[in-house]
Amino acid sequence: MVDWKKLNTELQADKERFYIILSGDKGFKSDNFVTAIVNDVVTPIRAAELFQLVSDKFLTTAKKDYKEIKVVTGDNSGTDSIAIDYAMHNDYDVLKYEADWEGKGNKAGFQRNEDMFTRVGGRAHKGAIIFWDGEDYMTRNLIYQAYNYCVPLRVYCYTAKRCLTAKEILQIQEDERAKQAKFMRV
Repeated sequence: MVDWKKLNTELQADKERFYIILSGDKGFKSDNFVTAIVNDVVTPIRAAELFQLVSDKFLTTAKKDYKEIKVVTGDNSGTDSIAIDYAMHNDYDVLKYEADWEGKGNKAGFQRNEDMFTRVGGRAHKGAIIFWDGEDYMTRNLIYQAYNYCVPLRVYCYTAKRCLTAKEILQIQEDERAKQAKFMRV
């Protein structure tokens, strides 16, 4: 049975909330050094610092426009761990989704990704920032889920030292959609 009063209260509160999925590769670890372009200079930087620079850049408007920011992330020891630290440092609420590896086996990570986007997809004020090496298939699935749930997306490819263009992101999403369609026909 639907609790309409609770649902209405939640919808009213959502007018002042921004939901952001911060996730990505498990290999993108806090203390790892990556190279980044900072002020037009290629420089080594810790992954956590790069994460903060990129996230702050894209959350600037949300910080001004909304009373509350909710960070949605997974449970990996890489990007998701950095996202939790980042959220706590900025006093954002964290909604952490854990993969049920024992119960779902190899499908657990994909299910977790879909659960995160299901939570955020229906919200009015939402977005996602994904950190990707350009190859990780689980992170590629996050990019695809953003497409499925109409979540505005930024992808920072830390091996290319830049954000992917909208055209590049759409190509990845369409490739994944084609793979999914082929898989479903079998």
